[in-house]
Amino acid sequence: MGFSAVRVRWLPLWAIVGSIVVQVGTTALGDLAGVPLSDDLVTALSYLPIVAWVGLVVVRRNGVDLAVLFRWPRLGGYWFVVAGMFVVQFLFTIGVVTLLQLLIPDLGAGLEGTGTATLLVSVVALVVLPPLVEETVFRGILVERWSMKWQVVTAVLVSSLCFGVLHVDPVGAGVFGIVLALMYLRTASLWPGVLLHAANNGLVLLVVRLQGSATTEVADPTVAESLGTAAVALGLSVPALAWFMWTHWPRRGTITPYQAHEAQWGRFPDRVLRDVEWSGWPGPVRLDVGSDRLAVSPPGRRAQPFAVVALGRVRASYVAPGPLGSQVVVLLDDGSWTTLRLPGARDRAVEELATTVAARAAVARGAAAIPGRPWPSPPAGTARSPQR
Repeated sequence: MGFSAVRVRWLPLWAIVGSIVVQVGTTALGDLAGVPLSDDLVTALSYLPIVAWVGLVVVRRNGVDLAVLFRWPRLGGYWFVVAGMFVVQFLFTIGVVTLLQLLIPDLGAGLEGTGTATLLVSVVALVVLPPLVEETVFRGILVERWSMKWQVVTAVLVSSLCFGVLHVDPVGAGVFGIVLALMYLRTASLWPGVLLHAANNGLVLLVVRLQGSATTEVADPTVAESLGTAAVALGLSVPALAWFMWTHWPRRGTITPYQAHEAQWGRFPDRVLRDVEWSGWPGPVRLDVGSDRLAVSPPGRRAQPFAVVALGRVRASYVAPGPLGSQVVVLLDDGSWTTLRLPGARDRAVEELATTVAARAAVARGAAAIPGRPWPSPPAGTARSPQR
């Protein structure tokens, strides 16, 4: 199961309904007590529905081992990069927020009252829970799940976009999300991102509380002063951010930390290819490439496979020329073979399929092969003898 079975489409509804329940419950509790609950306490309680979703759906129902995501990394000097990105990201946020406040003067109005509760409640609500819960969901669950559904780059960008939209500063938070996602892929651990996230929120909390305790009011900066502050902050941070993203950007075929963990045990995320042309069937089929088997089924999400082969029986998988272009030849131990074509796909995609099948077959051959029905004999004239 794992992330291949996790469905995140219901997470927004879960979060919205849970937030409404928390709001109604805290309001009723405050009315009974005669004292309204602080915004920080309500914020802390609003994370409970997300924590429940992670525990009940992701861990218990789908068997995801979150301990894999929270392994403590041995990074050595890379911790200086983590510390440096804290400074860089904070400067970038200052620059972006300064510009946004010129366009939207009431940008931070929705945060009034945040960070003003007792110190313990504010620390838990702003410095402890958000980094732990948000890094688990956005950098852990969403990056891992969407990397299996699409690809790693798409997962990084979409999860960061969602992260940014949910914050007051969508631009700064979105870029912050990309940095944290790339750091997770580089370190194979959520801890650097959690610590960076916590340090960022802790600094914000410190500034808020210092401003609240100040006895004198500070005059609002002029437009020229704001533009100068933004120019300095962005001028120092943007080049460093560009360098970080350039050096950390995932290459094509990059696997996520959880996928690498499963590969160590011979478990790989399922790959589903639709509209595949198979030599054993006259029309398009759906091909499921699992950890230990290949399954061919008619088009459709719930169709049952009509041909299954254990990957332990695959001797070789390679690209060969065919009458209609490049095709993947799958050679079995008994000397039989079958061919797979991806109509309209680039040669790189065909080579990637052949490599994927070969790599998984190599792992499967070192373990006990699962029982499976052999490939049916290809109809006459539909398969060619493999040519190397």
